[in-house]
This record gives sequence, C-alpha cells and structure tokens, in this order.
Amino acid sequence: MAEADRKDGEKDTKGGAGEGTAAPAPKSFVRKVVPYLIGGVISSGLGVTAGIVTKPKEKSHEEEKPAKAITPYDQFAEPFVIDLPEVVTSLGDPGQSVNGRFGVHLELRVLPEINAKKKEFVDALLDRSKDTSRSAKVMDALNSLFASKLSTDLKTAQGKELIKLDILDLLNPIFFPDSGKGAITNVYIVPFIVQ
Repeated sequence: MAEADRKDGEKDTKGGAGEGTAAPAPKSFVRKVVPYLIGGVISSGLGVTAGIVTKPKEKSHEEEKPAKAITPYDQFAEPFVIDLPEVVTSLGDPGQSVNGRFGVHLELRVLPEINAKKKEFVDALLDRSKDTSRSAKVMDALNSLFASKLSTDLKTAQGKELIKLDILDLLNPIFFPDSGKGAITNVYIVPFIVQ
C-alpha cells in the first residue's frame, strides 16, 4: 500500500498541475553554469572579431614620440676618420721578443665651423715639420702604450677593446685640449699584427 501511495505521489508531481503537493526539483550545477559559459564565449568571439581584444589601444595625439636624448656629441658635425702612421714596436713580454705592427685610425667629430676646414685642421693635427709637434707626442704616446702591453693580453677580444679605450683616453687630451672643439669618438686598429 505504501508503494501505491508513493506511485500516486510521483504521478502528482510529474503530471499534476496545480495540486501543489510537491516542489520542483532543483537545477543541476551544469545547467546553471552552461548559459554563462555560452554567453562568455559569444562575447569573447564578438570582441575578437571587432578588434577590441586583438588591437592595442591607440595612442592619443598627446603621446608623441619621445624626444631624442641629447648627447655631448650632438653639437659636432658628422664624424670623419684620420689615419695615423703605423706603430711598429716591441711589446712588454718579459724574457722574449714579441713585436707588433698596428695601424691606428681615429674617428673624430668637431664643431661644424672646424669641419668646414677639415683638411687644414687635419694637417695642423698631424704636422710633422716641427720636433715638438702634436704628431711626435702622439707617436711617442702610442709607442709607450703598446710597449707596456703583453702579447697574450692583446690577442684576446677583450684585450683589443681595452687597448682601443686606452688609445681614446690617451689621445683625446692631445688632440683636443679644449673638449668643446671636438672629440675622438672611436678607434680602429688595422692592421693588428702581433708576432
């Protein structure tokens, strides 16, 4: 008899309308979440096709390109290269004779008014007619510098970069006692032979 009552109750809740004997069954978790997932997928798809998600935010007109950083060399004209006479010297290796042959090329930048008279400027820098000329000071400084270096140091890439920096530091005050007129901006050494 209890089974019959149970069957009657099930019939009432399944098919009965309005008798109010049983409350509807709660929705499962999946049925609650599926509409939100579908809505999210559709919104994302529309955002991608509209370009909202994939396009970066457009810059406003107020955000212009950043100003180029001003360097001390900006006051100077375009660089040019001068060739110094080759340096042939013995290196500072103890107990053995190691010779080197180096061609030093300097990249200079000078004021525009000096750059207009570049030939006269270079001739004045490398004037070999006087014993106390700048050229004699330069060659003496380079010979002393190379003679103080070991061949093992000069054969490494780091050693080559260090000798370039040494030359830059050594020759800048000789060529430009007044640093406002110009500067040596780079040093090239070709040929670079150690034997």
